[in-house]
Amino acid sequence: MNTEKMNQTMHELCAALSEGAGASWISVNDRLPPFDAYVLLHNGRWTGIGCLASGDHFEASERWQDEQGEFIEHLGPAVTHWMQMPLKPGTANRERLTAAARDVLAERTRQVSEEGWTPAHDDQHSAGEMARAASQYALNAAVPLRTGKRFMPAFWPWDPAWWKPTTPRRDLIKAGALILAEIERLDRAHASNEGNRAPIEGDHDGEH
Repeated sequence: MNTEKMNQTMHELCAALSEGAGASWISVNDRLPPFDAYVLLHNGRWTGIGCLASGDHFEASERWQDEQGEFIEHLGPAVTHWMQMPLKPGTANRERLTAAARDVLAERTRQVSEEGWTPAHDDQHSAGEMARAASQYALNAAVPLRTGKRFMPAFWPWDPAWWKPTTPRRDLIKAGALILAEIERLDRAHASNEGNRAPIEGDHDGEH
């Protein structure tokens, strides 16, 4: 599928999802999305996921960034419309969450669907890698590395290409999603260990 066809399909899919979720495209001239929150973006030629970055160090043309931190307006036309990420069926309770909580959950969903960081993938990182990665993003939000992306934090567990700091809020969202992933991994490991534990005489549910 060529890029033009892919973008058209993506735009049509977003429109269908938004109709079912009661959402709609919003002109950037009418209202802007919250800073550093992933939303759906459209510029007349491209439709995808990105955010409006905060931070005084960004030029006006660098505010709109895609999932990889690339400046959208350096790659094509200016962003014209945006839309909240549509909720999946059965996730209406997320509407009661704060924007921060929704953004962390959305990032966790993105990590699974876009990056392929499925539970099976995460289970391979059993040495605390996700907790260490989360700690580095959280620390960078408080004390940013002045030297930029080329220099790795001391305890970054993976290849340097995966270190993608942007803004303090966005870094904390990534940290929160990684913490969720690590907690989920620990829960699965615990459940697996419990399931494999040999029964002990007198060890029954409800007995203490």
